[in-house]
Amino acid sequence: MTHKRVIAALCAALLLSCAAADAEEKRIGDLIYVPAMTVQAESGTHTLRVAGLTLDAQSDDPVESEAIAGAEFGVYVVSSSGELTPWANPLYPSEPMRIRTGEGETRFSLPQGTEFYLRQESAPEGYLYDSGALIPVTEGEIVVRNAMAGELRLRAVD
Repeated sequence: MTHKRVIAALCAALLLSCAAADAEEKRIGDLIYVPAMTVQAESGTHTLRVAGLTLDAQSDDPVESEAIAGAEFGVYVVSSSGELTPWANPLYPSEPMRIRTGEGETRFSLPQGTEFYLRQESAPEGYLYDSGALIPVTEGEIVVRNAMAGELRLRAVD
């Protein structure tokens, strides 16, 4: 374990042991950490799935796969000053929280009572995604669609 990870783990343990009653946000570098998350607050479990859209080679019809693995999302909150800010990883508060999708549904937990947003930061090779889209974290399954990069074929007939 590197020194950074040891220090981050110690900071996380210290923050977890300080069960603050207020929900005042604390800044750790460019990240936001809300101590209320360390209190016995309810945690909501969410499901994320990235569906892949490709074109059938024979018919050129769109075909959707249930889930594709390897997409990465950042978790964000809006700070008290109105800025979109990365949410700190509860295990390593000096690092932003990331969610990487698997071959099926990906489950993750976030504390309730805070509005969270996901922003896709990478996609599996060959897939395109909207890097500027903010996806609100809501109850139920969150489905994001990534499309396979295609090619344009033109045929000129004289």
